[in-house]
Amino acid sequence: MTLPEARWMARFATERDLLDAIPIVRRAGATDVDAATPVESDAVLDSLEIRRSRIPTAAFFAAVGLGVGAWWIEWWTRNESFPSDVGARPNVSSWADLPIVFESTVLGVAVSSFVLLLVALRLPRLRHPWFAVAQFGADDACWLAWAEPHASSSRHADLAAELAALGATTILPVLPDDAEPDAVENGAGSSL
Repeated sequence: MTLPEARWMARFATERDLLDAIPIVRRAGATDVDAATPVESDAVLDSLEIRRSRIPTAAFFAAVGLGVGAWWIEWWTRNESFPSDVGARPNVSSWADLPIVFESTVLGVAVSSFVLLLVALRLPRLRHPWFAVAQFGADDACWLAWAEPHASSSRHADLAAELAALGATTILPVLPDDAEPDAVENGAGSSL
């Protein structure tokens, strides 16, 4: 029997068990593999092969663009829009423009980083499917999440047995985003 894509989470007591399980889940054909640990772990990030964020690069280009734009607006205002001789200052006075250019650059970094972070995390989002999983976040366990596209029930049972041998204490289903949170009662799934 072939099932539609199913999402699962497995609970591990230690980070070492989690690290051992990640390649097993990938070899089983799982997609969208992710993990949650009580503390940040470079080893888990490396094992998941998560690429670095492109937000800093995009924020840099936004900041440079706003800085150049601020300088251009000051130049245009002083030379084209409203040329005037104030205090015998030359029309192209880059030193006098630096505070506004700096402020615009800092504002560009702050606003673009914030907006790009919201877009990357798909926020605001009032509910994440992981929080509907029983026991998630209740202790300092490590969690592994994955999706099994068109997996057979026997293949899932084999994977669950392998994960149990590696130290998984619980394997629970993850509800889709649009499902009701009460659809899976506490403790549903396979407790190993």
